[in-house]
Amino acid sequence: MARYDRIAPLSSPTRDHAFPAWPVLRDVEGQDRDADVCRRARLRFLALRPVRRLIDRGPAEVSGESFSRQIETVREELGSLASRDVERVRITKFIRQVEDRDLRRIVAALVDYAEQAHAAGHVHAAEEYALTAEMAQSGVAQELLDRMRAQPGTEDDAAALENGWNELRQTQEPRRRAQILESVGRTLLGLRLLTAADRCFAIIAQRPADLSLRSRARAAHALIAGLAGEAASFRARRTALLNDDAEWAPDPRVAAGVHMDLAQGCLAVGDPDFAREHLRAAITVARRHNWAELLARAEGILTALEQNTEVLLKPRHASSEAAQRIAAQIELLELPAPVA
Repeated sequence: MARYDRIAPLSSPTRDHAFPAWPVLRDVEGQDRDADVCRRARLRFLALRPVRRLIDRGPAEVSGESFSRQIETVREELGSLASRDVERVRITKFIRQVEDRDLRRIVAALVDYAEQAHAAGHVHAAEEYALTAEMAQSGVAQELLDRMRAQPGTEDDAAALENGWNELRQTQEPRRRAQILESVGRTLLGLRLLTAADRCFAIIAQRPADLSLRSRARAAHALIAGLAGEAASFRARRTALLNDDAEWAPDPRVAAGVHMDLAQGCLAVGDPDFAREHLRAAITVARRHNWAELLARAEGILTALEQNTEVLLKPRHASSEAAQRIAAQIELLELPAPVA
C-alpha cells in the first residue's frame, strides 16, 4: 500500500507552463472549502480567461463570435451574485470594457481591475491581471501604471477605503475580514492616517490563524510606530518580529514585504544601518524571484539612503473628508481578546 504521507508536496507550476490565468485561483488557498470565496475566484478567472486567450493568440486568431461567447458565459455566471455585490459590479465593468477587443481599452481595464483586486486583498488576481496587462503591449501597461501612480489619487483611495469599509461590515468570515483589514490598513497608511491604520494591523496581529497575514500586519504595525516617532515601540516590535522569523522567512513574498516595512521604520527612527540590512535582504529576494517593481523600489530607497537623500514614507496625497470619516469609525473597532 502506498505511503502518501511520504510523497513530497508538489510545487506550483510556473505561470507560463499551465492553463492561462490559473494564478487567479491561488486566492482560495486555505479557503478552498468556502464556497463563496471559491465562486468569486472562479468569476475572476473566467473574466480574465478570454482576454488572456486574445492576447496569447493575437486578435486575428480569435474570432469575434468565440470571444463574445466566453464573455457571455461570464455574464451568466455573475447571476450567482447579488445585483449590488461589489465583486459583480467590478467584473461587469471589466467585461464591458474589454468586449470591443480594443487593445488600449483592454490594457486600461486590466490595470484598473488589478488595482481594485489588490485593494480588496485578492493579491494573486491583482498580480495576474497586471502581468496580463504587461503582456498586452511592450510599455503601454507600464506607462499607464506609472501615470496612475504619479497622479494624485485622492478619489481612488477614498473609493478603495469606502469599498473596503463597506465590505468589512458585511463580512463575518474571520480570514476574509483580516484580508480586508490589511488592505484598508495599507490605504490608511498611505494617507498617513496612522491611528486608524494602527488599529487595523493591531487587530490582525492578534489573530494567529494565518501566519502570512499576521506577519505582514506585525511589520506594518512596527512601521507605524516608527512613523509616529515612537522609537522604543518600533524597536521592540521589530525585535519581536525578527525573533519569530520562522513564521515569515520561508515565504519569499512575505519576507520581502516585512523587510521593506522594517527598512522604512528603521529610517524613521534613525537606524540607517539596520535599514540597509533590510533593504539588501529585500533586494536579494526580489532578484531571486525576478520581481522588478519591488527590486526597483528597494534599490531606489537604498540609493537615496547612500546619497543622504530623505527617503521616509510620506503620504501620497492629503486625505479626503470621506477618508477621515471612515478612519474615525475604524479607530473605534474593538481589539480581539488576547490569545492565551
